[in-house]
Amino acid sequence: MLEAKTVTSLAKVGTGVAAMPFFHVGIVVEDIEAAMAELSGALGVRWRKPSISVYPEWTIKVVYSIEGPPFIELIEGTTNGGPWDVSNGPRIDHIGYYSEDVLKDRAHLAANGLPIDFDPEPFGKGTNYCYHCGPATGARIELVNIVRKASHERPEDD
Repeated sequence: MLEAKTVTSLAKVGTGVAAMPFFHVGIVVEDIEAAMAELSGALGVRWRKPSISVYPEWTIKVVYSIEGPPFIELIEGTTNGGPWDVSNGPRIDHIGYYSEDVLKDRAHLAANGLPIDFDPEPFGKGTNYCYHCGPATGARIELVNIVRKASHERPEDD
């Protein structure tokens, strides 16, 4: 199994995030159960148990594949705006990288042309992750605190 590395020390890498292996691809979907069944049937993907994440304006359902890294993350999006709006249909939404210091790494990405696209802190979700978006590519990058690595790479859910 490949080991996902962290984004910490981006400034030292010199070639940017692309030189670091990502640990997941996030896909925003309209129906998480249908998406899970589709990828299970077509690709043999197995899934952890979905979880619910509540924000003041949105509620999303999230699930990670068991296989990985790289993992597949499905997010059942909303239709009332927000970072996971699925009004225009499902989409590959982002690629995720582990970070030992999300605040430092997000400052680095912002200073190097990838502004913050979604900051969960104002929604009471702390600083364990954030999204950035490249203006020229439209690529969304998620930084995820390395403390989450153990939960992503644990054995199958009971």
